[in-house]
Amino acid sequence: MPVWRVAALAGYPAIIIIALVLGQPQWRALAMPLLAIALVGPWPASLPGRALLVLTLGLALAVIAWPSLALWPPGLICLSFAAWFGVSLLPGRRPRIQQFATLALEAHQEHLPVDSDRWLRGWTWLWTLALTAFALVALLLAWQDRASLWLLWVVAGMPVLMITLLLGEHYLRRWRFPEQPRWSALYFLRTVARIQPGHLKP
Repeated sequence: MPVWRVAALAGYPAIIIIALVLGQPQWRALAMPLLAIALVGPWPASLPGRALLVLTLGLALAVIAWPSLALWPPGLICLSFAAWFGVSLLPGRRPRIQQFATLALEAHQEHLPVDSDRWLRGWTWLWTLALTAFALVALLLAWQDRASLWLLWVVAGMPVLMITLLLGEHYLRRWRFPEQPRWSALYFLRTVARIQPGHLKP
């Protein structure tokens, strides 16, 4: 991941924290351009990317008037990922977890077990429901402008639960398919982290 993206992602909650500590919620407006940079980069080549950067300037002005708007993007992004997982469950499409697993194994010259379809579809359902639940909690806290609890949920709660879900599937899959590679947790997480959404089919 590029350094500028890491800095922008870290800067978004950092500004929310500073605004909370100083009791100046309108300062959250500074976080909106950072979030856009994290999504599309500082100098996007595409027109939609540039439009998003410009849009965040207007959104920053709106946040000055309604500071709670600055807390909505993580929940909305999480909800969009839930929809992205859910769409892959439609007839004629490959479940999202099956796509991830295929790419992860092919990167190491391995293949999916022949009887893994139901397993992977079930985990895609679980991820769809989990991401939806995570998003709804984040959006509820944002709507109520409970910044302290929102920070705890978005910065700590959601990432911990996502990693727990990933590792849970990893270890259960080792039990369900003992013939598959017995990767360590760190090796598994590193392999999954290398897969970008653009590598998968819509």
